[in-house]
Amino acid sequence: MQQSLKGSWVLGNAQRDTNTANIEAGVMFRDVGQTSVYHCPADKSTVTGQGGLLRFRTYALTGWACTIGWESTYGMVWDQNLPGQQNRNRLSAFPGNSLSTLVAFIDEHEKAIDDGLFAIGNPSIPPGDGSEANWADLPTDRHNQGCNLSFLDGHAEHWRWTAPKVFRGYRVPPANNLDKADLHRLQACLPK
Repeated sequence: MQQSLKGSWVLGNAQRDTNTANIEAGVMFRDVGQTSVYHCPADKSTVTGQGGLLRFRTYALTGWACTIGWESTYGMVWDQNLPGQQNRNRLSAFPGNSLSTLVAFIDEHEKAIDDGLFAIGNPSIPPGDGSEANWADLPTDRHNQGCNLSFLDGHAEHWRWTAPKVFRGYRVPPANNLDKADLHRLQACLPK
């Protein structure tokens, strides 16, 4: 179970946080001002070891949104030594991408969510080691087998998945061809 780094959009671990202090300590909170927007009302999962205490956060920021000019939002930066990573920390470094097509926040599966990062491999950007063929993290399907996503232009969408999202661990291959199609659909909303 991961925990967010100082300088992140949120701190802490969604499964273990017993109050909203780690949300309020995140760099985005001063602009948001409400902790309730960090939690989907349909998520009834509880804090680990705290019985009936509902979790305070269900959303995560994709790692690709974190690194596009938002490196201070998550406390991480591109590894500039990897091939193809040089100068990839601005939206202008991804020609052909529209802000309306790049996913930012996603409603993460209640068994997968921990830190503030939603990890997903990008098949169009090195290293191309095969990890992009797996679900590193998993979106939720609590809304009619779908979830809510926001995009870098500020709009939000509800996506219905073709396959149920059953948490089987981190960095696992899709459960079947329908699940693989869902993974590819989400990856299509990552920078090229």
